[in-house]
Amino acid sequence: MKRRYIILQLLGLCSVLPVFMATVSAQNNIVVRAQMDSAAIMMGDQTTVRLEVSQDKDKFVRLPIIQDTLVTGVEVLKVSKPDTIDLKNNRIQINNEVLVTSFDSGLYYLPPFKYVIEDDTFETKALSLKVVPVPVDTTHAEFDIKGVDAPPFVLMDYIPSWVIYLLVALIVIAAGIYAYWRWGRRKKGEETIDEKMLVPPYDRAIQALHELKDSKLWQQGQEKAYYTTLTEILREYIDERFHINAM
Repeated sequence: MKRRYIILQLLGLCSVLPVFMATVSAQNNIVVRAQMDSAAIMMGDQTTVRLEVSQDKDKFVRLPIIQDTLVTGVEVLKVSKPDTIDLKNNRIQINNEVLVTSFDSGLYYLPPFKYVIEDDTFETKALSLKVVPVPVDTTHAEFDIKGVDAPPFVLMDYIPSWVIYLLVALIVIAAGIYAYWRWGRRKKGEETIDEKMLVPPYDRAIQALHELKDSKLWQQGQEKAYYTTLTEILREYIDERFHINAM
């Protein structure tokens, strides 16, 4: 069966080779040409029709008007923008490509492509396209092209959206409480610092001795209070300066 199918394909190719490339030598130095990359394709495959026109630079040309289909059964997928090539000697060539496909088997005759140059109309020769059906093996039962794959496990697919919103809200609240606690503790610590602790121990001791001297306790007969205050000043100095418990 396979050999028979290949023979049928070769016969189809032989039938379309004479019209695979169509060229018209135009009058007045104008040449139009149409050719296909492949004159035989499988159903659903694609081929490109290449259009060319060679002419003098000073002549205005209107390119063929191409619709969604060239003929019934041959669909147009894409029409490229014209590409102009300078051939020198005041000559140019305009190239254009038409991508086509077909989903029905058979032999199709594509009509000529018409160019209008000034008051004259020039046509390429007709092309033919052989569309070969896709072989189907009927000896086997139907089967899937590809098996069914289980979707990957994604945890977020099983968590309701309200749970996510609740978690975000709790995180924001916790961050606010922490910031308030941290800021409040630092503020409280700053407020409880004794201003006198900012003065070095030596300077505080000297200042206290001057205040003791100015109080003149010993002159007033308060020797005990004088020496008690003096001892306290020295004890605080030793404790704060050298961190020795001088009680």
